[in-house]
This record gives sequence, structure tokens and C-alpha cells, in this order.
Amino acid sequence: MRNSGFEQLTPSDVSNQLDGIGLGSYAAEFVKNDIFGEILPMLEEKHLRAMGMKTIGHRIAFLRFVKTLIS
Repeated sequence: MRNSGFEQLTPSDVSNQLDGIGLGSYAAEFVKNDIFGEILPMLEEKHLRAMGMKTIGHRIAFLRFVKTLIS
């Protein structure tokens, strides 16, 4: 999914991507909050904390992952 098509990811696809980067424990929250590909670049640390992503390391790993998707 890198470099193209991330906007088309469904919440289920996003969940699978989280599994792939070791953040699968948050997958259900992303589905519950209807986070699809187009929304990923708009997420900020405050949103991630609200969805239960408490550790800085996990938030940084997620934000770095999103950067790779959109670059």
C-alpha cells in the first residue's frame, strides 16, 4: 500500500496495517472510530491518545508509518 492508494484503505485495511507494524493492539479502536486511509494524515497525537495509544513510542511509530504511506 505504500506510496499509492492509502486514501482507499478501509478501517479494516488500516487495522491490518497496524498489525503489520506491531500496533495491532489498537486495531479495534481504529475500526470503532471509523479511521480510514484518507483520515490517517490528519491524525495528531491528541487523537491517538484519545484512542488509547498511551506510549510516546507507539505514537511516534504510528506517525512515522503514516509518513511512509504518504511519501
